Amino acid sequence: MMERERQARSLPGQEQMVALYEEEQRVMREWVPLAQFGVPDEEYVNARFLIRHDDLAARRFDEVLSFCEFTE
Repeated sequence: MMERERQARSLPGQEQMVALYEEEQRVMREWVPLAQFGVPDEEYVNARFLIRHDDLAARRFDEVLSFCEFTE
């Protein structure tokens, strides 16, 4: 979800931490959780679906991002 050019840059330690924090904040502003649920018979696994605010408003559900979250 991070922009590719920001991933490719190598920054010094402190600057890299600041850049990562800023990128995390950008992602949290752009994306909203659409659904989340636990996977049956898997105590530490959740499925998540995220969508950008603009895509949700335009009902572009083909733009949903899905991933598994492992909590342990």
